[in-house]
Amino acid sequence: MAIKKRVDYESPDGFQIFENEMPVAGVHARISACTAFIKGKKHQIAWAREPNNAHDSNAIRIVGTTKGLFGTKQRFLGYVPAEVSARIAAGDWFDSLIPRLRFMRISDDGYVEITFDIIGPKGEKKSYFGE
Repeated sequence: MAIKKRVDYESPDGFQIFENEMPVAGVHARISACTAFIKGKKHQIAWAREPNNAHDSNAIRIVGTTKGLFGTKQRFLGYVPAEVSARIAAGDWFDSLIPRLRFMRISDDGYVEITFDIIGPKGEKKSYFGE
């Protein structure tokens, strides 16, 4: 049974979308965690720097949280795409930006997709992209 969930949040006052509907990188390596997250309720995502990552010192981990009758569950879902985490690190943007869940899908054949936006302060997007 396929599952699709689109999450449409309004940006908080003073924020705008900097990056739109980016895929969470590496979900294919975390199918069971991602599937459990998608099947959960009251979804949220957060991120954390991972400076000791052996492959990328700019790595930013995406963690999904769901809430249920027996408390809150957190699951490691994947990463911010490398080129975006490099931009965030180069401009020291991490503390100014917020990840926002956008779309989740499990296909009938088990394909998993999770996308998210990155929102940041209005008026700063050009600076974020180095313009």
